[in-house]
Amino acid sequence: LEAHLPKRPLSVLDMGCGDGIISAWLASRGHTVTAVDVNAFAVEACRQTLAANQLTGSVCESDVYRALGDARFDLIVSNPPFHQEREISYGPSARLIDEARQHLTPKGQLVLVANAFLPYPERLERAFGSFETLADNRRFRVYRGQS
Repeated sequence: LEAHLPKRPLSVLDMGCGDGIISAWLASRGHTVTAVDVNAFAVEACRQTLAANQLTGSVCESDVYRALGDARFDLIVSNPPFHQEREISYGPSARLIDEARQHLTPKGQLVLVANAFLPYPERLERAFGSFETLADNRRFRVYRGQS
């Protein structure tokens, strides 16, 4: 991720922040971080991760973009979930990709890491017109779409 980020500070959304490791990494590099997760335990864990590392960021509970209103970001990063308990569910991931451009600044980017078997390339193509695969180790891929 670092090799593909501009050197200037960015407004970043960590979607599905989990325990906040990516949020902390981004904040430690000077980016303004907003972290969201649908899970209240994850939100609290992210807050604690930021605090334990003397970092700041806005952290809130949200079902994808719902709590963010019309906020826009230079970068949205995510390792989107595809399980709902034991069932495979693409609903949140689909909304993440489909609605990303509405939450990106001009020339903003969506960067996501995903299991290689997930059907995200077609969705990224529809949402962004084109996209790049930044990394691929056959198990996981890192994709980037730009507004």
